[in-house]
Amino acid sequence: APEGSRHLQAKVAKPANTRATVQTGGDEDPRAIATRSALVDAAERLIGLHGVNAVSMRAVGAEIGSANPAVVGYHFGGRDALVDAVIRDRMAWIEARRQALLAGLDECAEPADLSALVEALFRPLFDLVDADGQHRYAAFLAGLQRHDSLAGRAGMRAEFPVTDALTDRII
Repeated sequence: APEGSRHLQAKVAKPANTRATVQTGGDEDPRAIATRSALVDAAERLIGLHGVNAVSMRAVGAEIGSANPAVVGYHFGGRDALVDAVIRDRMAWIEARRQALLAGLDECAEPADLSALVEALFRPLFDLVDADGQHRYAAFLAGLQRHDSLAGRAGMRAEFPVTDALTDRII
C-alpha cells in the first residue's frame, strides 16, 4: 500500500455504525421523521437499482408501505427535493468521515501524497453501507449518473466544504 494509505489506516479506524440519519428542521412529529427517513432509504435503493428517471415517486411511497400516493410530495415536494435529501443525508456522514481522514493525514510529519488524498476522498463511499452491508449510496450515485442527474447538483458543492477542500488539494 502507498505510504499515505498506511497513515490513513493507522490514524482513522472504520466506525462501527455507518448508518446516516435524515436531517430535520427541528421539533417534528417522530412519525414524520420516520417516514422521511424511510422515504430517503427507499429512494436511495430504488434509484440505485433502476436509475432516477425509471423510479416514480408513487413507487418510492409504495416501497415504504404508504397507501398515500402523494407521500413524497407531502414530505419533500417532489423528486428533486427527495434526491437532494438523499444526498444531504448521506453526505453529512461522508463529510465527517472525510474530515477525520484529512485530520489523520494532516497529523503526519510529511505532506499527504496524491494517493492518500484520493483515498480520503473515496474511502467513505466504500465505508458507507446500509444495514445489509450494501453500498446503496454508491449505487444511488450511479443511478443519478446514468441519467445525467449529478451535473445539475453542482450547486450543492458549497454545502460540503470538507469535500470541496479535499478536491482542491487533489487538483
